[in-house]
Amino acid sequence: MAKSSGSDENNSTEASEGTKGAGGPWGFLGILFIIGMAWFGDSVFGFFGGDSEESTTATSTTTVSSAPTATTAMQSEKSTQAHKPKAHDNHRDSGVTTCPVATLPPETLTTINLIKDGGPFPYPNNDGVHFGNYQSHLPKEKKSYYREYTVETPGVHHRGERRIVTGGDPAQNPQHWYYTGDHYESFCEIPDAS
Repeated sequence: MAKSSGSDENNSTEASEGTKGAGGPWGFLGILFIIGMAWFGDSVFGFFGGDSEESTTATSTTTVSSAPTATTAMQSEKSTQAHKPKAHDNHRDSGVTTCPVATLPPETLTTINLIKDGGPFPYPNNDGVHFGNYQSHLPKEKKSYYREYTVETPGVHHRGERRIVTGGDPAQNPQHWYYTGDHYESFCEIPDAS
C-alpha cells in the first residue's frame, strides 16, 4: 500500500504539472494576440509611423471615391475630368473632386469674401481656427496648414454642417479652398475661389 500512495503522489504531481502546463499555451496565445494587435494596430491606426501613410492614403481614397449614389459618382467623375489637375498642384491629384463656386450654396460666396477681407466672421471663436484633417479626407500637410470657416445655413440658429476649409498662407489668400456640406464627411475643392 505504501507503493500505491507513492504512486498517487506521482499522479497528483503530474496532474498539477498538467494544470500548470495548460496555462502555458494560453499565455503563449495571449502574447501572440498582443503582438498581432500591435502589428495590425500599427498598419490600421498608424501608431508608429512606418507604412501608416500608405494605409491612410488607401482609406482616404476609398472614403472619397465611395459615393452615396451612382448618379453622384458619375457627376464626380465628370467634374474631375472637366477640371484637369495642374502638374505642380498635388492637391488636385488627391482624388478630391472639384466644385466651382456657382455649384455651391450662395452663402459660400459670402464666406469666401469674408475670408479674403479678413472678417468679421459670424462665429469669431470658431472661424479661422486650425482644422486638423484627422480623417485624412484632404491631402496630408503640416499641422497648421488648414483653417476652417462657417458657411451659414438659412433657418439654422447654430453653425450647421457647412464649412469652407482653406489650406496654406496667407490666411486671406490661401492656395487651396475646400467645401464640405456634411460636416467634414466629404470635401470638394473650389478651383475658382481665389
